[in-house]
Amino acid sequence: MSDEPKIYTVASYKGGVGKTTLASELAYVMGAVLLDLDWDRGNATRAWGYRTEQRTNAPLLDAIESGRTPRPLKGVRKADLVPCHEDFVETQPEPDTMAALIERWAKEWERDVVVDTHPGGSPSTLGAMAAAHRIIVPAPFGEKEHEALEGMVEQLADYPLMVIPSRVPPVPPARDIDRLRRITQAANVPVGPPVSHYVWMPRRTRRMAVSAPPVSKQGQASPRRSRRWLRRWRCEQRTGRPEQPPPPAHGPAAQASALRTTRTPQGRPDDIPGAGPCCRARASAEGDGVPARAVHRAGASPAQRRPAFQAHPVGRGLPGPGADGLAVAGRGRGGGAS
Repeated sequence: MSDEPKIYTVASYKGGVGKTTLASELAYVMGAVLLDLDWDRGNATRAWGYRTEQRTNAPLLDAIESGRTPRPLKGVRKADLVPCHEDFVETQPEPDTMAALIERWAKEWERDVVVDTHPGGSPSTLGAMAAAHRIIVPAPFGEKEHEALEGMVEQLADYPLMVIPSRVPPVPPARDIDRLRRITQAANVPVGPPVSHYVWMPRRTRRMAVSAPPVSKQGQASPRRSRRWLRRWRCEQRTGRPEQPPPPAHGPAAQASALRTTRTPQGRPDDIPGAGPCCRARASAEGDGVPARAVHRAGASPAQRRPAFQAHPVGRGLPGPGADGLAVAGRGRGGGAS
């Protein structure tokens, strides 16, 4: 296995598909350097908290002009960043020069690099794609988005592309799924796990990564929850499935858990003392293959009748893993990456 740093470029010929969010989260999870080559104000640099109008220097522009390697800014619960600048639109180098710079910086940093690019085919974007070991293309479902994706995969047929369906609704339209399959199969491009549509994401103002460990009210990361989050993330990376929580040991939850797993040969739940009609109905329905959340909670109090939130696979309706590479992954509560 080679120890050479890898370069991952997040690119798309269309704007507003979720490149910045995907690049920022990917860099944080991988522990990679986030290199921002998008000069617009809605870029990863400003989302990170770096304000060019309050700075007297521009690390990216200075590095290109002087030939030195820029020093990434240290991030706390977010990726280390090499910020971009508005003037980069006029000073960006040619594609070959940009590719050589990124490769040299990655070797000197001795770290993987995730590059966020400007929409379209600008010289810096072409250079970042030329240097990449993998080009990640976010692809929301939609007519214009699929038109842009189809043109991109046709023009970059010999590049190491990977399409990531982004902003996927809970029930994706079959028409969009079929068109995405046709586009990727015709170009022989692999498809990665989809990203949910989160309605609260555009309104999010926190600078930390979405995938960062939770923070307590005192501003300290919870060690117990952080370890649990890391264990679940490793389980998902290793098996492709989320870790199943251990069954409860005490209380009503343990009783309900035992009710679900204790059944007669006919697949019906045994009568366990203390189990109410709601639990028996849910367990009986599960034995018949009916989702638990579809069972009416008869006999419960008004507060218990409120449907409790249950995360569901964002790709419901997407084809499972197969020859076309489409796979269902991730869980969502309904919303979108920007």
